[in-house]
Amino acid sequence: MRGGRERIVGRKKKFQELKPDLVLLDLAMPDMDGIEAARLMSGSDPTVLIILFTVLHLEGLEIRAYKAGISAVVSKAQGWNLLKSIETAITAIPGINSVNRAVIAENSSAVVRSQSH
Repeated sequence: MRGGRERIVGRKKKFQELKPDLVLLDLAMPDMDGIEAARLMSGSDPTVLIILFTVLHLEGLEIRAYKAGISAVVSKAQGWNLLKSIETAITAIPGINSVNRAVIAENSSAVVRSQSH
């Protein structure tokens, strides 16, 4: 477990160094689950927007996720909702103006169109 703990500390330092506006997490990850990772991230930076993208449907998952600082839980079975969740989260980021939002929305739409062909 020592190796796992060292990786976790390294990832936390990397998170603090990068200061992301948005983080996309899976629930099932090595060393710790996405809920615990979100708890560490939101504890370090309460303004970070976190989306949990998971195939697992566990009872009480959304409640645990929101308590850990996760903004949205998106099922991989409904992957098309992921882009909408990201767009919604991005609009909450201070400093994102309407031009940037339009570019993000257009790029998101292009991704959806390319995946459907």
